[in-house]
Amino acid sequence: MQPEDSLASPQAISLRLKVTDSTLRRYARDYEQVFEGLPRDERGGRLYPNEAVDRLEQAQELTRSGQVTGMRAAFETLRRGRGPSQQDPTLEALKVVHEELLTLHSRIDRLELHQLPTENDEMLQFYREEVLRLQAQLARPISKRPWWRLWEARG
Repeated sequence: MQPEDSLASPQAISLRLKVTDSTLRRYARDYEQVFEGLPRDERGGRLYPNEAVDRLEQAQELTRSGQVTGMRAAFETLRRGRGPSQQDPTLEALKVVHEELLTLHSRIDRLELHQLPTENDEMLQFYREEVLRLQAQLARPISKRPWWRLWEARG
């Protein structure tokens, strides 16, 4: 068994982690589901060894940084051996791809129309004519037919 001076009270840990007592109890319940049970005092209250306190702080850092959602997931991540500084390799790869996409997007934004091939000029002219045709159709007056005539056969 560990010496008494290495066990901290729930009140001390609540202050250290800056959480309420009820939040600490929730953290402790999640901790005990992932790791071993916490030692108890003579009245059945939880005591926190240094190792558990370190894990609680690391789990809190994981959730605050957005690497995991929830303390249970943070404890499971710590059990697998990944700390707050060791990010998931998939996340790192996604960040690299994201940066490359941003770079490509900025390059595309800098392109100017005169740099495009001439075949695109023909397409541009086609679309301009199509827009003019549609604008002309919209400019024509709409026939005033009663709404119930919409279902009658046109003829």
